[in-house]
Amino acid sequence: MITPTTKSVERNWRWFSNFMLIIMVIWTLTPFYWMFATSIKKHKEIYGRDVTLWPTDPTMDSYRTIFFDTEYMTFFWNSIIVAMNVTAITLVCSTLAAYAIARLEFPGRRIMARA
Repeated sequence: MITPTTKSVERNWRWFSNFMLIIMVIWTLTPFYWMFATSIKKHKEIYGRDVTLWPTDPTMDSYRTIFFDTEYMTFFWNSIIVAMNVTAITLVCSTLAAYAIARLEFPGRRIMARA
């Protein structure tokens, strides 16, 4: 039987759970916000004494430098190619290993399947 006390405990627990969830989301997203805010600050503001949550004079010069003055996109595409090849090779090897574990009888098979 649900009593008014049980309802208030459930409601309090729900509020506490939601509060903790909000805290965890803020805790998780703060570094991403800080990285973005820092990326649009000028060097003078980054290395200055005053810490600001948002840049006083936002600029996209850092992004312009990365994409147009360096070989960043070449390095990025090299990383994509390597990641795709490693993923494909891992899928093939894992599939063959899984088939062997599932079909073949060998000592220690059950222990390996449980792990």
